[in-house]
Amino acid sequence: MVTVVSGYAHLHKTHVSKIGYNTCDPNDVDAKVFDINCSLACYLGEPFVYGMITYRLYREDCDGSLIGTRLFRPNMFWIQVGCPSGYDDTSPLNNTWVGSSTPETDQSHSWGWGYGFGYRIKMDAQMVAISPSLINVSISTSRLMPDLTYAGCNSISAQVHSVGISLSESDYKYYESDLIPTTFDLENCGGEVKYVKVELVLQRYRFGCSRTYDEVSPKCNLSSNRGGYVRQYSCLVCLVTPSDKISFTPQVFQMGINTLECENSNSCTCLTWNGYFIEPQSPRRDMDESMAFVGCPDEYPASNTQNIQYGESGNYRVVLKTIKDGAICVGASYQRQPWVVGTLTVLKNTNPFIMQASFSSLPGSPIFQFYGMEFPTTLIEECINGMTGPPPMEPHDAISWLRLNASTLQNEDVKPLPPSTPPDNPAILQAREMVKKIYEIKNRPCINLGMALEAAPSCGCGGGILHQCSTHGECRQAGNDTKKKLCWKCDEYSPK
Repeated sequence: MVTVVSGYAHLHKTHVSKIGYNTCDPNDVDAKVFDINCSLACYLGEPFVYGMITYRLYREDCDGSLIGTRLFRPNMFWIQVGCPSGYDDTSPLNNTWVGSSTPETDQSHSWGWGYGFGYRIKMDAQMVAISPSLINVSISTSRLMPDLTYAGCNSISAQVHSVGISLSESDYKYYESDLIPTTFDLENCGGEVKYVKVELVLQRYRFGCSRTYDEVSPKCNLSSNRGGYVRQYSCLVCLVTPSDKISFTPQVFQMGINTLECENSNSCTCLTWNGYFIEPQSPRRDMDESMAFVGCPDEYPASNTQNIQYGESGNYRVVLKTIKDGAICVGASYQRQPWVVGTLTVLKNTNPFIMQASFSSLPGSPIFQFYGMEFPTTLIEECINGMTGPPPMEPHDAISWLRLNASTLQNEDVKPLPPSTPPDNPAILQAREMVKKIYEIKNRPCINLGMALEAAPSCGCGGGILHQCSTHGECRQAGNDTKKKLCWKCDEYSPK
């Protein structure tokens, strides 16, 4: 039996139906949370789900060096940001996300972290997307006073720059600011803060096929930077025909779908090379790993990760792969002989996406034609072009992009971008794990989570509405409410 993927995708508040999840199911499956119209795609060149700001505060030591603050300890605070409640849900031209956090500082002992007895502060953040490499972040900090009013401490505006991690290497994108000199109100907030730094982690939206209804299940896709945009492709259908029309019967097969427990039956057709071995692993490991080295560009060094879709029918095997968001590469073989790399020609970009490759050196001179879905859709691509104009000749060169579009930026004082370096500092790594944890819990509610008790969050704590909880009475899935149990911090969390 052959299953041909439908050519329709609905990209509004119901996420992607049919294409994105359980492609063999005739019924639409609605996902929650994500809305393409508030994903920043028009401004950042690709869509995002939400993000986490890390806000660092520094004071000056006696010798002038910068060290962590005492009144605001620990000196690192997190603010979850996402789509504001009043955004225009009829248009993708939304460029602003907001968030709020109300942590308590720790002044109980020298090293801080977790005992309180300090200030109750409120941090309100707003981020405005400008370009794929540049975002403006504004943060206002205030302190809760004895009369239960908030006194302003400080407001800053920072430009955060992309550190350039590709989609094929990470489900997150990272931004950092320079160290920014500033002052906090001396009378109400101590006045010790002299410098701040802003770091931002954005959760990327990954378009593709999943083996379950679970929205956080790994997606199978290919990602390629073509025409200035990071494009993602669903699991593809392949049609194989002989060039002479008579050598063999045309065949159709599905690529890029992993059924449950496919690794035990050697039937996984969506694979990832993680730099060391193929995932998911199966008993035919030697054969699987040959797919990682068919002769495509950038297969070496072997540490380069790869997204792979595989298919076979009759005497032919075929792989499609992308490496470091490079061009899609195709390889084919006959009767398990060595792989031959071909040249792909795109016949149609969207609705549906079609590309073709011919292999005259293989018996039967087969022609492989691939069908599927490409994201961004034409609508989103036109939106991106409307914001920035046609993409520059060097899409990976963020500095060239800024020079071409400097007149459209809100702030004319654009500093040179820092070099692209991986986010290896503990703060960004910890923020990334927090984003991942919150995302999973929002999309896989706890078995103890009950009905919602409010329509909008009343705590000003990052956006989690209050729910009933069969274990703790009341709880919030996200945020930083110090008075209620938070699912993303809860040891009793167990997904439904």
